[in-house]
Amino acid sequence: MTCLLSQGIGNFGANTLAVLVFFSGVCINGAQTGLQAFSPAFYPTEMRATGVCWMHGVGRTGAIISSSTGGILLGLFSGQNVIFLVLAVPALLAGLSILMHRAAHPVEMIKGIDLNDIPELSRTMNVR
Repeated sequence: MTCLLSQGIGNFGANTLAVLVFFSGVCINGAQTGLQAFSPAFYPTEMRATGVCWMHGVGRTGAIISSSTGGILLGLFSGQNVIFLVLAVPALLAGLSILMHRAAHPVEMIKGIDLNDIPELSRTMNVR
């Protein structure tokens, strides 16, 4: 997000743009990979696979629509600065939603347990 904002505000040259796009791509790909490990904790066990699959489906839909949206943005705005600022908005919203999700303690809300009880629950459930 910082790379997108800095290009939108600063209007740097082609070399700086290439570096910023590279770092932006690295961060976005890393975030997508990290969300695959992060998202299962949000869903209760009974619906974990469905929830993660929906997450991937919505992500793929966004990937498909984004190429058309990019073309529309190129047609609407003459300068590249505005396009980078517009692209920074979804990155900002994604970052905020991850921060809000972390503060919501979804495991406690969904399962009704305290996170400190998990080791004890695990020991009692694995006794055969």
